[in-house]
Order: sequence, then C-alpha cells, then structure tokens
Amino acid sequence: MKDFTVENVLAALGEYRETGQNKYSACCPAHEDRQASLSISLGDNGKPLLYCHAGCEFADIKKALGF
Repeated sequence: MKDFTVENVLAALGEYRETGQNKYSACCPAHEDRQASLSISLGDNGKPLLYCHAGCEFADIKKALGF
C-alpha cells in the first residue's frame, strides 16, 4: 500500500491545479464531479488534508483514491 502523502494523493488524482503554497484543487474522486470541489492541503502533521465542498466524507475520498 502506498504512503498517504500529498505527493501520492496528487499522483492518484492525476489532474489538479495549484491554488497556493501546498494547496491544490481537483475533481473529487468520491462522487461524479464536474467542477473541482476537492481541496487538498498539507496538514501540520505532514499528512494531506482533504475537503470536498460537495460534502463527501474523508474516508470515502481516501478510499476512492486507493488508500
């Protein structure tokens, strides 16, 4: 199993855009997404923070990414 890092999350997403320092947006893999509703950032503990503005749960996003 691959490590849960920002780099591996971005690689699993494939398409994303940088929105700031250590901040990204992409289409959420946990639902049929036509707009970039997923925000990805680096947490204080070094792990990725994932937030779907459409309401998907963290565990569902993580599972859809293969983690």
